[in-house]
Amino acid sequence: MVSFSLDGEQYHANQVKFVPELNNLRNGAFNVTIPLHGRLARYLKVQLYFSARWILLSEVSFDSGNLQTFFN
Repeated sequence: MVSFSLDGEQYHANQVKFVPELNNLRNGAFNVTIPLHGRLARYLKVQLYFSARWILLSEVSFDSGNLQTFFN
């Protein structure tokens, strides 16, 4: 689950919930890409839930950019 915030203290109630398909697991490791659907935020809170005793995260990255604003 991914929550979005502009100030890092209050997070918007409209979260992105994502459940990956676990059909083709090899060695228990797999890539996960979570689509954020163009949401705007300065802060993200990522909550991960898993069924094993532990979880290993590696090579976490975010593809982001600056917001272009235009005023009339």
